[in-house]
Amino acid sequence: MELANLLRNDKLAENELKKNEKAGLQLGQEVFLKQLQAGDDDVTAAVKAAQAVREQFPGVPVDLDKQMWVFKLLNGSEIWLGGLDDKERVEKVLGQEHSTIYLNECSQISYEARSTAVTRLAQSALQSAISDAVLPLRMYYDCNPPSKAHWTYQLFVLKQDPDARKPIADPENYASFQINPADNEANLAPDYIDNLKNMGGRMRRRFYEGNWAEATPNGLFQ
Repeated sequence: MELANLLRNDKLAENELKKNEKAGLQLGQEVFLKQLQAGDDDVTAAVKAAQAVREQFPGVPVDLDKQMWVFKLLNGSEIWLGGLDDKERVEKVLGQEHSTIYLNECSQISYEARSTAVTRLAQSALQSAISDAVLPLRMYYDCNPPSKAHWTYQLFVLKQDPDARKPIADPENYASFQINPADNEANLAPDYIDNLKNMGGRMRRRFYEGNWAEATPNGLFQ
């Protein structure tokens, strides 16, 4: 009887840990995106996300390897942080495989670097926390909209290859939507919103209104 109770308690504890792990992962994702929207770089946002998970779910282990900048979760999932801001860092991603990739502030990333990252979207992983189905490959992007000549506008708005300037073969796989500071006002400092509102024409239209600049140097925002 005592053994049966111990096994049952162990099973309940295991189920509770899995439940907390799933909730912790969701919390970590929410905090990470919130901090990016608030202006943090990816490393700072990741550290804050890990801290939030540890505070809210102290029983869920979140191991951060600060040498490799990798988060290791209890279910075996890993979150890797990296940069695409120079050729050497871009080359480093070639030894990796991922099922999900998120590119932050694409206005600072070249189309060549982005294309290199796409080749790493090759991991076959099971959705073990949800089902035994294979996790669909996904890539997410964000940016403060630069000019319409930038590859993000060409690819996601015009649905054309930024190099060949021809329609892409799978436009249904590319979707975009606009999120402005006013849409995230609850998570931003009031002074920050006011500063963006009071900026001059081009800066205000880009950073507050979220509009793309015309491709010509002296063009106006739409």
